[in-house]
Amino acid sequence: MKKIIITSLVLSLALNLACHKKADSKLSDQDTAELHKSAITIDPHIDIRADFDAPGNDAGTETVDQFDLAKLEKGKLDVATIALFADPLRRTPENIILARKQVDSKLTSIKDFVNKHPDKLEFVASTADIEKVVKDGKHGILLSFLNALLWEKIPR
Repeated sequence: MKKIIITSLVLSLALNLACHKKADSKLSDQDTAELHKSAITIDPHIDIRADFDAPGNDAGTETVDQFDLAKLEKGKLDVATIALFADPLRRTPENIILARKQVDSKLTSIKDFVNKHPDKLEFVASTADIEKVVKDGKHGILLSFLNALLWEKIPR
């Protein structure tokens, strides 16, 4: 029994050292590029400002924002998950209306952005959509919500 324990400890130590040595080795730029190319890359959370793709802030070009077409192309990002967020407010009828306006405005901006660049952008909603967009050499836009209040509670 002692031999099994000692053998197990020695093997564990050798495996641990081998893993550390391998982790310390660097990938070449070519290896990194090939790995990136072989993977479907997804950013799971990107915020956009209220003035996204507004006049003077054309998201089809390089902007100061974290998200635009130039950055998608440069980073070779396959799918960008855009958070349509509303300010985190207490749920009141007035705040629900305000949140709806904020989200609708951002949604309109994103739709316009995608429609301006149909050769490079497409909305995705499923794994099949993502695979198709990647195959077509486009960038997928996946929508998410943050601080979404209950829309059905909006007074009519």
